[in-house]
Amino acid sequence: MGILSRCKKGDFAARLGDTSGAPGLGIVVEVKDQPVKLKDAIDELQEAKKNREASCGIFVFACGSEPVEVGDFRRIGEDFYVTVDKEALADGEPLLYFESAYKIARALAVASERKESAGELDVQKIQDQLNALAAWSDRI
Repeated sequence: MGILSRCKKGDFAARLGDTSGAPGLGIVVEVKDQPVKLKDAIDELQEAKKNREASCGIFVFACGSEPVEVGDFRRIGEDFYVTVDKEALADGEPLLYFESAYKIARALAVASERKESAGELDVQKIQDQLNALAAWSDRI
């Protein structure tokens, strides 16, 4: 249940623990098994983030239902749009794109938190490294 009345957006939500670099930060996951336009996915993820009080989100498309402009992995701002193969999920195989999005989202959250507390973190350098990781995951 989220904070918005009668809103069910945000299929899954995670909060980083007290020992993380960004305690209490929320990450929301929205999952779709049917085709959704990118604009609609962006809007739905924004609503899910608001409903679940999350700072970043991951929109998961079942393979084959993703918009062409998303491909298997795409980052837009603080949010990620990825595909998951349903057979790999059922077989317990690694979900490379989803796991990458989750780990990058956590790293961005920690970097942002550290910048706010220290005031002198080189966020651009971290951003460049995360973008390189995202580009690397596309090649996989």
